Amino acid sequence: MEIAKRVKAIRKCKKLPQTYMAQRLNITQQGYSSFENKAGGKMVNQLIQVAQVLDVDVCLILAFEIPINKDTVLLRFSDLFFRSQSH
Repeated sequence: MEIAKRVKAIRKCKKLPQTYMAQRLNITQQGYSSFENKAGGKMVNQLIQVAQVLDVDVCLILAFEIPINKDTVLLRFSDLFFRSQSH
């Protein structure tokens, strides 16, 4: 799953609307929608900010082998690292 799809999946697992994300990131909803559609080309700093608003470790967005679901969105880096090592 690409970065944009992972961000969207995390947001949906947390039941957050795009308008909430846009407000927290101080951008328009259209700007946030564009981010979700093209996140792979965005700068890392923006990705870190999005992860902070979603209250997830940025590693969850980037760890493509870990599925996005209501359980994994609660994991932190150490959990993610050891989870991926055991597979």
